[in-house]
Amino acid sequence: MDGSVLLLKLFRPEKEYPQCRRTSREAGWEFAEISAARGFSLFLTGRDESRLQLFKKEHEEAVTITTAVADLSAPNGVEEVLDAIKRGGASIDILVNYAGLGDRRAFVEAELDKQRAMIPVNITALVSLTHGLLPAMVGRRAGRILNVASTAGFFPVPLCRSTTRARHS
Repeated sequence: MDGSVLLLKLFRPEKEYPQCRRTSREAGWEFAEISAARGFSLFLTGRDESRLQLFKKEHEEAVTITTAVADLSAPNGVEEVLDAIKRGGASIDILVNYAGLGDRRAFVEAELDKQRAMIPVNITALVSLTHGLLPAMVGRRAGRILNVASTAGFFPVPLCRSTTRARHS
């Protein structure tokens, strides 16, 4: 495959499960492994450099993997990712918007700063990255965008109201 995949959240599975089901924490790793197995070059980004490097070490013989450490909750986080893509000369064919934050406390008990921190990651980063990468896709007349959300946004979930609404938005 000639294409590149940009994946925005990467966690290594901590254990193997007998079922096909994975926790949301591990799904980013699965997206990346599936993409690598299909021969896509990968541009991976996240806050944890050690996880990015671990994935790269395990898969770099099979495909080209570029990593960029960035915090999408930071004011310049999205720009850092877009700049790294430009510097590396990557052409992103598939954007997987998977980044997200959550909180499991009742809203009335939750820290306001933590609630506010969800918005830049769960909503603003998704819109900004899509806006930053879509023009090139349209220009090439090729590209895909996968926005990963949670079905929990459709249901009332005790102690997760802000999380589910922000992840679904």
